[in-house]
Amino acid sequence: MNEWESLYQEYGDDVYRFLMYFIGNRNDAEDLLNETFIKVFRNLHQFDNRSGIKTWILSISRNVALDHIRKKERLKALNLVLQKEPVDDPQLPDHLLQMNERKRILYEAIQSLIPNYRIVVILRGIQEFSLAEIASILGWKESKVKITLHRAMKALREILEKEVALYGMDT
Repeated sequence: MNEWESLYQEYGDDVYRFLMYFIGNRNDAEDLLNETFIKVFRNLHQFDNRSGIKTWILSISRNVALDHIRKKERLKALNLVLQKEPVDDPQLPDHLLQMNERKRILYEAIQSLIPNYRIVVILRGIQEFSLAEIASILGWKESKVKITLHRAMKALREILEKEVALYGMDT
């Protein structure tokens, strides 16, 4: 097995899981996973060991995902300018539809966060990275990660409280 295959085998699942939570679409996550590892392969000679290889790969994945989001937003804006219907987002992946209600509500709440909040919640709460590792992945200072995580958790809590209040009124 060559070095590229070894990296893909070792870190592919982590990158895919990150992309699924960040993007929210299986097809897009698979495409972005491939795009991430193409960039990893092309730039492996630039890896300088200042951070761990997993951290470096996830920072590439983050940039690929943010580029993808920007492209989708530009397409939607262009469609609005041309007075066409915006492109519908594909259906949520099948396994998300099978999640229990709490997980679905949490997943949707995370998806509704702004990208910077969403990414720190995913990296800390789901991927379980340390604050230092998140800072390295995002190219931020650790203090910015702490502040952003605090604000993200506050925003997430508010969204979830509204969901619980709405759910409570329906029962």
